[in-house]
Amino acid sequence: MKQKIHLKAAAAVFLGAVMCALAFAPYNFSWLAWIAFVPVLLSLSADKGRFQPFIFWLAGFSLWLFSTDWFINIAFAAWIAAAAIMGVKWVLMYFALRFLHQKGIFFTFAFPIVIAGLEACQGFLFGGFDWNFLAHSQYRFLHLIQIADITGAAGVSFVVAMVNGYLADAVLITRRLIKEKPEINVKMLAKYGALDASLVIVIASVLLYGNFRIENEKLTEGPLIGIVQPDVPSTAKGIQVSYDKMLERLENQTALCRQSGADIIAWPETMIPAPMNKEYIDCCRSDSLPQKFYTRIKSLTEEFTLIAGAPYATLKIENQSLQFDKEYNSAVIFKHGRLLENRYDKIRLVPFGEYIPFGHIGWINDLIMHFNPQGLDFTIDRGNSLQRFRLKADSREILITPSICYEDTDAEFTKKSLHTKGEKSDLLLNISNDGWYVKFDGDGTARAGKEHYQRTAISVFRAVENRITLMRSVNTGISCMIDPLGKMINGYEAGNLPEKALNRGAVEGWFSDNIILCRRRSFFSWHGRWFSRIFLKVLIVIFAAIIIEKLWLKRNNKTEQNAER
Repeated sequence: MKQKIHLKAAAAVFLGAVMCALAFAPYNFSWLAWIAFVPVLLSLSADKGRFQPFIFWLAGFSLWLFSTDWFINIAFAAWIAAAAIMGVKWVLMYFALRFLHQKGIFFTFAFPIVIAGLEACQGFLFGGFDWNFLAHSQYRFLHLIQIADITGAAGVSFVVAMVNGYLADAVLITRRLIKEKPEINVKMLAKYGALDASLVIVIASVLLYGNFRIENEKLTEGPLIGIVQPDVPSTAKGIQVSYDKMLERLENQTALCRQSGADIIAWPETMIPAPMNKEYIDCCRSDSLPQKFYTRIKSLTEEFTLIAGAPYATLKIENQSLQFDKEYNSAVIFKHGRLLENRYDKIRLVPFGEYIPFGHIGWINDLIMHFNPQGLDFTIDRGNSLQRFRLKADSREILITPSICYEDTDAEFTKKSLHTKGEKSDLLLNISNDGWYVKFDGDGTARAGKEHYQRTAISVFRAVENRITLMRSVNTGISCMIDPLGKMINGYEAGNLPEKALNRGAVEGWFSDNIILCRRRSFFSWHGRWFSRIFLKVLIVIFAAIIIEKLWLKRNNKTEQNAER
């Protein structure tokens, strides 16, 4: 009988993990996020044996493997390592919730506290990895997510977790009332009534605030900006077309975008495959790839401004030959036929992709490299300063914050990059190369993978938190515009990409649209992740209490054993 209980508990935990996975993009069964953890919490309501922490770890590990299977072809070892770490997150959830439940604290309060604290921990992992938070499952519900401009995404996660906790408490209370048939008294009614009232107040406050912001936020129309989306799948063996063909297609789409009237046009990350610094280009032959891209882009951009992703390399002389010294992943500017000196070098590098955590330890570096595709080393150098581009579009000055690849998944970093020197940017421009994450059908046709949709969902929260328009120029998609209310804009002023934003995966095209300006600076943009930090500190206190209690009990047991002797 005891073994059956263990199996039921394990099944409950894994059921919760499955529902959680389906709540996120691209499946978008968002309603499952509100009930996914109910069976998990119920499994904690009784002692299920010493294997329960391992069951929680395995559930978290499996959830992450399934949700991020797009990473397997890029860095297999990283995929496994990240999943193992996320499994630990579930183990910490197990111990914290079990401790609080044993102390008589309702799941209605315990679960949101623990979730907010654990997501804060994940936000600091490897310098910031905000991925698949509970909040991200709700990116389509505008009234709910407006609270993020105060609390960040953590506030939305808190609300969803609170509902899960409340439902678990409702089941446990109902079971107790049926089984024990206690006498109903004023104290009991007040206790359970307070539980109901707490949930109603929190949900009502969040939705009322959301409605207020949607109805009253002052938004104005800004200048026309153009976005080009190539469709160039990438693998460890290289891109699927020649660089000449890729450049020709980029030129054609850009020319169409320019005809729409866009004075500023963006290309995705690394779409220029050669370092774009004059010092290096001058050393190259006239028929070389760097010279070819440099010359043709200069000619292309004589009448407008192009922001494009490109490598950047400083040079050194070693062994009587010219070699790269520092290599960066950068955003460069071509303006009226000139390559400007102003550029942005990516600061937040992708762990296991652009740098190896603890890579200075020899055996760790060797292990990761052993499982990388063909042993390729993609590590680059980290940029050292935030940059913003002050440019003109539609005869108006516009302040643009460039963001490369996963940098816009880091809420704190994004907040800082948008508000340097006390001046708020007009546009957050994310350029990314998601060609690594496409899926290939049996006939070789590429289609968007899970990563494309998950990234876009996370970007919604950066727009809301900072009340700014976010435009994405992404190789293989999903290129789109997200307004300061977090609304993913379907359609555009002009373009040839699919009308619906989420249908733009693995297609080539362009669009241009007027950005939406919001001059108000949000509470989150001033104070960052204050909400998350509170619950991170609470979580630290909880684990300190767990350790102290364990040590205290161990000491008392030892004292009793000595007394018996």
